[in-house]
Amino acid sequence: MRGESLSKDALDAALDAKMSLEDNLSLYEPCATGCERVRQQAFEAAHRTHADSPGSEAEVLSSLAGASAHALLENDLTEAAKLADLQYRFIEEHAAFCLTALASQLKEKGAPYPQMVARAIELMIESDLRLLGAW
Repeated sequence: MRGESLSKDALDAALDAKMSLEDNLSLYEPCATGCERVRQQAFEAAHRTHADSPGSEAEVLSSLAGASAHALLENDLTEAAKLADLQYRFIEEHAAFCLTALASQLKEKGAPYPQMVARAIELMIESDLRLLGAW
C-alpha cells in the first residue's frame, strides 16, 4: 500500500485554508492584454459570453478542448483541427497573458489555497502550449 504523497498533503492543507469568495474576486483585474479578435472568436466558438470574470479564459480553453475532442470522436477531423487551431491562437495571443496575471495575483495572497490555484493555472498554460505545439 502506498503512502500519501506530499502533493496530496499540500493539497489537503490548501483546501483546509479558508478564504472568502470576496477575497478571491476582489484581487481580479479584468484582462486588457492580448488580441481581442481571437478572444471574441474563442468565446463565440465556446458559446460563452464575453464576461470578464476570473477564470473566463480557462473556461473557454476547456470548452474548446472538449469540443475538439468531441469532433475527433465524431471523426470530424476538419472541425477538430479548426478548434485546436483556435485554441492555440487563443492561448498564444490572449489567454496566457490573462491567466498568468491571475496566477500572479493569486500568489500575492500568500495563503495556501490561492498558491495551489495559481500553480494549477501555470501548469494548465504550460501543458496546453506544449500539447498544442507551441514549444
